[in-house]
Amino acid sequence: MSASEFPSTDQGAIVGINSAIETSRAHTVVLDNSRVGVALYFLISAGSLFIAGCMALMVVYLLFLSGRLSFMSVLAAAQWGFGAFCFVLMAGYMGRMGRRMAWYRITLDERGVDFKLGTRKKPEEVFMPWDNLILIEQRRVGNSWQFLVKGRDGSSAQFSNYSFFRAKKIVRMISERAGIAVKVT
Repeated sequence: MSASEFPSTDQGAIVGINSAIETSRAHTVVLDNSRVGVALYFLISAGSLFIAGCMALMVVYLLFLSGRLSFMSVLAAAQWGFGAFCFVLMAGYMGRMGRRMAWYRITLDERGVDFKLGTRKKPEEVFMPWDNLILIEQRRVGNSWQFLVKGRDGSSAQFSNYSFFRAKKIVRMISERAGIAVKVT
């Protein structure tokens, strides 16, 4: 038996795909945010509202029910009131963030990358074919990583680690499938 009669062990040769990039592109991958992580945002939002309510009750107690009104009790009530206000702000922020993150989705398939970064009511969808991608950029802004994916036709998608729980892994997958190195600035 000659060497040419042995079957090839290369999976790409069997399917008719000759490069590692095309092999990885052949598998569709849908990247959603973790449902547990999104639920955690909603749980933190609800917990913040509960704590804010308890703090507001403390303000009422200190000002009206304690029976002694002094400068220190008014100061304590003001501090409890400020704390309640901060927890209401945090509840709103975490709730908005959870609602947004629940709908974010990136789909990688053989045609290209499809970004769905909007909400249910305001969908923002960008599709970029693999051969159209020219830049994948990663930059540090404050406490977060910002990622930018640009196409030749001027289309772009921008997201951060506040958009996806595993944003660096997503960028790495896009980079591997597109065959473009991530530019860190």
